[in-house]
Amino acid sequence: MQIGLQIPVPEADRVLERVHRVLVAEIGRVQRAAAVGHRDRPLVIEVGIHIRKYGRAAVPTPCRPLVVRVTVTATRALRRHLSGQRRVPESDVPPAPDVYRERWGTMRSPTSRAGDRVPAQDPDQPNALAPARAVDRVAGAGRRVGTVGAVTDLNPPRPDLWSLDPGVLHLNHGSYGAVPRRTQELLARLRAETETNPMLWFRSVADRLAASRLELAAYLQTDPAGFALVPNASAGVTAALATIPIRPGSRIVLTNHAYGAVRFAAERFARQNQAEVVVVDVPLESDDDTVVAAIGAALDERTAALIVDHISSATAMVFPIRRLVEACKAYDIPTIVDGAHAPALIDAPAGDGADFWTGNFHKWPAAPRATAGLVVAEKWRSRTLPLIVSWSEYDERLPERFDMQGTYDYAPWIAAPESLRVLAELDWPRRRMQLASMIDEGARVIAKALGSGIPDVSSPAATMRLVELPFKGDRKPADGEAFKVRASRELKAEITLTGFDTRVFIRLSAHAYNSPKDYELLAERLPTLL
Repeated sequence: MQIGLQIPVPEADRVLERVHRVLVAEIGRVQRAAAVGHRDRPLVIEVGIHIRKYGRAAVPTPCRPLVVRVTVTATRALRRHLSGQRRVPESDVPPAPDVYRERWGTMRSPTSRAGDRVPAQDPDQPNALAPARAVDRVAGAGRRVGTVGAVTDLNPPRPDLWSLDPGVLHLNHGSYGAVPRRTQELLARLRAETETNPMLWFRSVADRLAASRLELAAYLQTDPAGFALVPNASAGVTAALATIPIRPGSRIVLTNHAYGAVRFAAERFARQNQAEVVVVDVPLESDDDTVVAAIGAALDERTAALIVDHISSATAMVFPIRRLVEACKAYDIPTIVDGAHAPALIDAPAGDGADFWTGNFHKWPAAPRATAGLVVAEKWRSRTLPLIVSWSEYDERLPERFDMQGTYDYAPWIAAPESLRVLAELDWPRRRMQLASMIDEGARVIAKALGSGIPDVSSPAATMRLVELPFKGDRKPADGEAFKVRASRELKAEITLTGFDTRVFIRLSAHAYNSPKDYELLAERLPTLL
């Protein structure tokens, strides 16, 4: 059900009180939509709110409609109403649940600008407040310090789908991911099946891998004939470097945003081939034009390969891959894209024409760890070999060459599509936009608590943000590790730190189990460590 409601917003609590009253007044719209006799099972109702003012002052830019999912208990009064009674006496209605008492900030569309006008909505029209296509961001006006505004939209947090410790703040999905319960259960069944009859299991693996691989390739919207399974993106980059010709005196180009293990791989192959590694300085706040110009200036006929992040692990910055691929084509330079964080954050991430693209499924798709994909352009497929020499060495098909690696544990690769089904049920494209709004505001709340700032990354990844730590003096990697251990032990918070130039950041990354409260709690606790 959607309830049309257009009201000024002088303060958050009044909005919430009004939502509750309108919910009761309009409950007749769901008269026949829910079965009578649910007793105390929750009744879920969607309430659409169109907020037309910011804080205490009117603003000439009304926001897009915000749709909030509200769950109430089917009390005796509501059950009587659902069974046919037209009015519920005010005295028989329970008070507004505490869930309505979340502190709301004012909402605005992420695409709106001051002075833009949006046509007024007619609250009397049943579809006047249909859900917006984009999730509204939270503005700072009219909100108490230290709270993250409500950005719940249609999708409430779903920590119940995971087995994460509820006593810990899990704010670093981007490192090792987290596997949903359903996928864990499938994984356990597959491993139990392996031990029940290992011979039968390994005879069945090839067909099961082929089926799983086709689903994963379809998720990336890429040609399955050029898609191979690898343990992680670092393995994918290494396989790519082992494929391309690297001549003595040539140069492997990457940026100062590159993942550490990827840089090490470039250095190994450069040493083995008497080549050179060239690191291009790309400032953190660079726009796409600056990125392309900086990298383009380092490309010439000596360049053996460009290795570039799709989304930088260190800085959460999205690179303009298509434009960089075009720049490389002018010199016939192979491009290797480290897309470790790209699956589920960028749609069709392998579609920009790179020679090699590799990405992890254990991060945002939440698949079991050691599941990643390598996408290879047709011209390189016959030459691309797995890092382990096994019985599929002479298979002419790229995917099959990578499939069978002896007694490898294949259960994660076979179970991975189950996590994609969990994402589909979570309405992932919409939830991803919701998480972007939530983590934007969460980063602001944490930065304010620390007295620090948020770097102006022009193209940040959807669900990742940086907050600068106000450290003084030089910091060594061991200091960062010690800080993370203290945060885990003393604050019950799992975070990660990244460094860029001389600056140190907390890299926040969110998934469907996170809520605004997670960031409020970190903002309260974190200053005690500094």
